[in-house]
Amino acid sequence: MSNKNVKQFGFTPTPVSSKTGVGSAKAERGFTLIELLVVISVIGLLASVVLISLNSARSKARDAKRKADLRQILTGIDLYVNDNGVPIGTGVGWWAQITNTCAGWGQIYNNLTNYMTKVPDDPNSTGPATVCSGADGWWYYFGDGYMFNGTSVVYAADRAHYVLCSKLENSSDRDYKVIANPWSGAWVLNYCIGY
Repeated sequence: MSNKNVKQFGFTPTPVSSKTGVGSAKAERGFTLIELLVVISVIGLLASVVLISLNSARSKARDAKRKADLRQILTGIDLYVNDNGVPIGTGVGWWAQITNTCAGWGQIYNNLTNYMTKVPDDPNSTGPATVCSGADGWWYYFGDGYMFNGTSVVYAADRAHYVLCSKLENSSDRDYKVIANPWSGAWVLNYCIGY
């Protein structure tokens, strides 16, 4: 096909330059190191933002589980009291960790297993508390003879009152409060329910 025939159809062939054409060094050059570093930096920044959001969502989920667990335990205690006509615990006291098998918690735990298939534990718990008294940690706290007045846990000295408490991780939670632990004011609780 001659140039004369190509011009008849309206085409004008463009000559291939040895500097910019297919197969030249400039066409196959790829990305520069700076371009690659910028892209990697942007991807790293986006990944860190996603991870921070994910961790925040996880702490909110753990707090939601804590609140649901305490409501479930409170319902179990209410069912026990209604069925048996007596308080669930062994006597007035303040204990940490619902799954502890010591005297106070052991009786509560055993009585609750008749009303729930598994007595819940705090999502951050490292296991049962090693003592029957109050202790600081990621545990569920039970106060037999204590009550929650909306701002603090107070000693009521009668077994008609009891309170369940936990720590929350997310200080922006609408139910988050700074509540002194009756066993030790240095151990702060953030969420309590009870009668």
